[in-house]
Amino acid sequence: MILTGHLGDILKESAQTAVSFVRTHCITLGIDQDRLQNADIHIHVPASSIPKDGPSAGLAMSLSLISHLRDQLILPDIAMTGEITLTGQILGVGAIRDKLLAAQRALLGHILLPLANRQEVNAMPRAVRAGLRLTYVGTILQAHNIIFKGSPKGGR
Repeated sequence: MILTGHLGDILKESAQTAVSFVRTHCITLGIDQDRLQNADIHIHVPASSIPKDGPSAGLAMSLSLISHLRDQLILPDIAMTGEITLTGQILGVGAIRDKLLAAQRALLGHILLPLANRQEVNAMPRAVRAGLRLTYVGTILQAHNIIFKGSPKGGR
């Protein structure tokens, strides 16, 4: 595995955890073991004007890796946040309000959020949630089933 770009220690840990989870659960995730064994995994996080090193990218990294290894696309109007554990649990994250407002500005229709953040989101004004379809997930496998249900294979 190669990690490049603007990754702080927390993002590096997220990437390593994502790869470890996918390797451990490749059969359940529908990933060919031979493809996984022979894959060079390179995760690159480009630098941006806002430094990012908080624990909230593990879910996105995991599902991106699964998408690549299965050659199955993730629909472009889906956003997600959540940190993961080695057992596949999705942990709550901070700055949810800012993330929801950013999703609104980007006109994203569907957001996957950690189940642990549900009460926080429900306590926010409706305007923060307006126009967003929010789905709460507690595990990577739940998120996997939502993301890849009906997604087209191939097409890269």
